[in-house]
Amino acid sequence: MIFDILGIAYDKSQSFRKGAKYFPELFWEILPKIETYQNGIELSEKAFFNNLGIIKPENFQDLIDKASKKLCECVNFPLILGGEHTITFACAKTLKERLKIKNIVILDAHPDCEDSQGHDSVVRKLFPVFKENIYLYGIRCMSKNEENFIEKYKIKLLSDISELENINGNVYLSIDFDVFDPSILPLVGNPEVNGIDVREFEKIIKILAPEIVAIDFVEFTPSGIKELDKIYLYLAVTIILKTIAEIIKAKS
Repeated sequence: MIFDILGIAYDKSQSFRKGAKYFPELFWEILPKIETYQNGIELSEKAFFNNLGIIKPENFQDLIDKASKKLCECVNFPLILGGEHTITFACAKTLKERLKIKNIVILDAHPDCEDSQGHDSVVRKLFPVFKENIYLYGIRCMSKNEENFIEKYKIKLLSDISELENINGNVYLSIDFDVFDPSILPLVGNPEVNGIDVREFEKIIKILAPEIVAIDFVEFTPSGIKELDKIYLYLAVTIILKTIAEIIKAKS
């Protein structure tokens, strides 16, 4: 199975910690050092990576323009590496009609429904595009304004994995690394306690994999301490490879 991998080095609006723009480049640096046999799949034989390069948008409009142009070159399964969560709007909107995407599922510690121009507003921006077909899982921190928006527009806030089984139709899956508990993966833009673990994540992917047609990973934010970054980068990319393995199994 071929994956078209696009890196988007964009973190203009990250608030608590910046640096997510470095992840796409770090991904390619660490990738050769990681075990390729994941979840029963030998990725060196089953997964083929077509590198679409790394774009470096200057602002929000430039993000939309450059992401749209690059994703038009995508002929295989799109795998997008952020960057801050804002990239999801540009990518999901661009791919929606082409891939007949019905649903967007977002794994995140935050609902990102603020009325702003930043990464904390991506779900609010996506609402006119996907309306009732937005599903949020892993949310554990929100403002009162976000709660009001979720209630007003009936955004689906899921609390149990079994609820994911009711999603039918093509899925764009967006994974903010802060969905994980910081005891597992602390190098994110906005860490929050009481996150999910890797076993729960793998269960989620197994449920959704048959429907997933595009995926992004966002907001891994290095510390700047080289050896520490290596450890958590290894874990983050291993999570990506485990996800790829489950998608391959589901599509075989």
